[in-house]
Amino acid sequence: MFKTLNRRLSDAHKYHMAMHESPHENVLAFSVADSDYEVAPPIKQALRTRVEHGAFGYAKFNNTHRKAIRDWYKKRYDTSVKLNWILPVHKVLAGIGAALQTFTDPGDNVLIQTPVYHVFKPLIEDNARTVLENPLVRRNDAYAIDFEALENKLKESQAFIFCSPHNPVGRVWTHEEIKTVVDLCKKHDVFLISDEIHADIIIEAPTFTSLNEFTDVYPRMISVNAPSKTFNIAGLQSAYIIAHDQAVRETISKNLRGLHMSGFNILALKALLAAYNESASWVDAQNALIKKNKAMLDTFLEAHGLNSMRLEGTYLAWIDIFNTGVEATTFNKHLKKQGVVLSEGPPFGDSENRYVRMNLACSSEQLDEGLSRMAKELESV
Repeated sequence: MFKTLNRRLSDAHKYHMAMHESPHENVLAFSVADSDYEVAPPIKQALRTRVEHGAFGYAKFNNTHRKAIRDWYKKRYDTSVKLNWILPVHKVLAGIGAALQTFTDPGDNVLIQTPVYHVFKPLIEDNARTVLENPLVRRNDAYAIDFEALENKLKESQAFIFCSPHNPVGRVWTHEEIKTVVDLCKKHDVFLISDEIHADIIIEAPTFTSLNEFTDVYPRMISVNAPSKTFNIAGLQSAYIIAHDQAVRETISKNLRGLHMSGFNILALKALLAAYNESASWVDAQNALIKKNKAMLDTFLEAHGLNSMRLEGTYLAWIDIFNTGVEATTFNKHLKKQGVVLSEGPPFGDSENRYVRMNLACSSEQLDEGLSRMAKELESV
């Protein structure tokens, strides 16, 4: 089911960058967070059927799509959302950007917890807001939130982008941790934005808790999600905001209308329905593959005196290369000569320059080849 797919000449952003950065004729990219195998068969068939229809005029996001999202939340997360809470938007980042423009002012402080998805910082700065950081605390093979430090930073913040599950450190926050975050945002009147794009990729955690479990606690918050990471359909650009509070929902809806950002493209509509209505078993199989790949990676790292963080969720391994004696940027530069491209830690907020991020959403055969090439570099180090 999950076979290596050659994406080098498919306009894939990940491979376009990798081929530019590496001289290797068969470069392997474990960087950008999308997967290197075919999508779920129902999605491929739905797109094929829609293309064969032959007309591609304006499309309408409607309650059929909202019901698919609502039912997915109930079945996968045991969370209830109402249809009118769901607002379509092209991308998760577009939804976050729209929220920052709607609920903060230029110059306002927006809090993030580093190391974190590297696009949050420029997104905040491009919207003329100021980045505040509350670094996560590493404890053995996992990270935790320093809630005392978080509260102090929230006192200075107008908004908080909460990454849940957390990219790149692989944490799936517990119900108690998220409840504490919500309570602190309420206490200090901070607008809370939860990026839940990795919610379906749960590997070593018992369950995922959505922010929408706490709609009775605090009105000034939204979650943003998409089928894009789970089903590898990011190129179709389909995401959605869930805003339970009427005043919040109406305010951000007005902004989205002003930007003409309130709809999907016609193929994205079909892909979303096929994903959420027909592809649950495929997600379970994918998660099993990622768990297998993580075990393969850990065996490899242990043999070379290295380690990675426990992968509770996401398909992104956060690897500590401190024992190599070289910085992450240098290590990644040398790996590119072997035809392996990873993501370096510093753009995520890795101030020590000791981590790299590796995408495990690939066939086990592709991962094995990548690790074999990495072994050559580690042996030379």
